[in-house]
Amino acid sequence: MEEKIESGGKKGANVLFAAIIGVILLLAAFLAGYALGMRPGLLTGGGLVGGCDESALVQRLMNAGYLPPDMAVNAPVRSLSGTIAGVGSDYFDVTASLTPIDEPATYRVRIGPDTKVTLRTAKDAEQMSEDMAAFDLAMETFDPETGTPPEPPASYEEKAATIAALREGMMVSVKSDLDMRVNSAFVATEVSAQEVLAVAEPEAVAPPVEEPPVAVPPTEEPPVE
Repeated sequence: MEEKIESGGKKGANVLFAAIIGVILLLAAFLAGYALGMRPGLLTGGGLVGGCDESALVQRLMNAGYLPPDMAVNAPVRSLSGTIAGVGSDYFDVTASLTPIDEPATYRVRIGPDTKVTLRTAKDAEQMSEDMAAFDLAMETFDPETGTPPEPPASYEEKAATIAALREGMMVSVKSDLDMRVNSAFVATEVSAQEVLAVAEPEAVAPPVEEPPVAVPPTEEPPVE
């Protein structure tokens, strides 16, 4: 009788163990299938898993909350940041990617009579040190119950400028009323350029001049008497 009970217990334990393993395998298969469905071209060399092309993948990620709505393939883009590739009399060319998934392209930005152009110049170390000291002092005297906290100092100074201040190689941010996805040339409403600081090259140091050794005449010792 005890042998039958022991045998039945072992069979029950084996069935429970098999059921647990089955649930784990099903869960793993579900997660793998979901992951593969979110990755186009993972299993096939040039094909797409489940017919999921790039635009559909982006849409899935947005629906799941992983990407903002402005990342949609057909969403209008009215701002960009890139590098100035050339400057004309009333325009400049900028190389930029509209979104992280877009390839870099060149856009022609025209300056109109109402375009606001600003130039940002990085502060030097001494100016930043003074600004940070003033900010620290303001934070020490700040009372959260009676006022608003002071803003930390910016690392640059901004001033109004014209297209004459723009040069090739500058970093620039551009805004426009037109959709940049369908307009590769447009009039900008705002242009903010970052001036590139020139790195001073160390001055050449002349090698030391080696002076010829001074000849010391031999000392004549007096004769010994």
